[in-house]
Amino acid sequence: MSGRTNLTTFLFVIPALGYVMAFVFFPTVYAVYLSFQSHGGFSLGNYEQLTYFNLGGAILDTVGVTVGALLIQLALGFVVASVLAREFIGKRAVSTISIIPMGIATVVAAVTFSFIFQSSGGIRKHGYTRTLRHSVELVQ
Repeated sequence: MSGRTNLTTFLFVIPALGYVMAFVFFPTVYAVYLSFQSHGGFSLGNYEQLTYFNLGGAILDTVGVTVGALLIQLALGFVVASVLAREFIGKRAVSTISIIPMGIATVVAAVTFSFIFQSSGGIRKHGYTRTLRHSVELVQ
């Protein structure tokens, strides 16, 4: 790639980086910073009660579930990859079926957003956002 292509690619990435920095990175860092503040100074007061709620057990449970789920996904991924690495009758059908779960998340998100922002019809007269705005009297 030439230097001009690299610059063009970089210029296309800048807005995405700015978005992530403005709406993900800085708010997260600021929230962590505020969690260590109390009456204008450094404090661990916001974290005093964590031991009461069995934080160690919750962390161990989370790690256990995460590692177990990842091991299952890894094993299934290797099985599907080894099956699809060979030529056989119906390989295209198996390949298509194996990528269906990736599309389901997109469809679920699209349907959820259509319920949230629908203007009329369906089960509810208005979408969730319009109902919420109506309940706080922003719209009539």
